[in-house]
Amino acid sequence: MAYILIVDSEAVFRQHLIHLIEQAGHRAIAVATIAEATRILQQTTPDMLATDVVVADGQVRD
Repeated sequence: MAYILIVDSEAVFRQHLIHLIEQAGHRAIAVATIAEATRILQQTTPDMLATDVVVADGQVRD
């Protein structure tokens, strides 16, 4: 079972991805901003990070 962090500003998309990931037997948490993702990443290390290119509080960079 993988633990996946989703970062996307669109709530409908986040909920849809959580549903698909959990149906596949994995755990997921979804946040809307880079700041929220940073807080999560300071507390835990997900197996995978899925993010949109543009999120509520900025752009994701390489």
